[in-house]
Amino acid sequence: MFLQGYGPALLAGTWQTIQLSLLSLLVSFVLGLIGAGAKLSRNRIVSGIATGYTTLIRGVPDLVLMLLLFFSMQIWLNDLTDWLNVDDININPFVAGVLTWALSTALISPKPSAVRSWPCHAARSKQAPHSVCRGRKSSGAFCSRK
Repeated sequence: MFLQGYGPALLAGTWQTIQLSLLSLLVSFVLGLIGAGAKLSRNRIVSGIATGYTTLIRGVPDLVLMLLLFFSMQIWLNDLTDWLNVDDININPFVAGVLTWALSTALISPKPSAVRSWPCHAARSKQAPHSVCRGRKSSGAFCSRK
């Protein structure tokens, strides 16, 4: 007997995990592009919102974020639908999982300025020719223009 009868359940769980991961990756990629654009924006309000989002999401554990999205949002949606006298809206647990994982991983990458300058530092650490760095000088962990 395949895994004492638990094989189909394990395969179904594996497939659902793969789906959750791929969808979260896609949503996270889109949110990350939007967030990176917002962080690089010259508009202080947009940049501030992106920075606040990053600070907030980094400070909240994933499990707490999941509980907030799934349970608290459900309660808020129920209250809203009661107030509007419409049918209840139920949050799908799979969608809540995708959103939780996507929101928690979308903007936790390094600063965009660090991403732009890492090839210079990597090239210098391997003693690459100066032409790779295109006139940049190394300053600690990152490179800057001369």
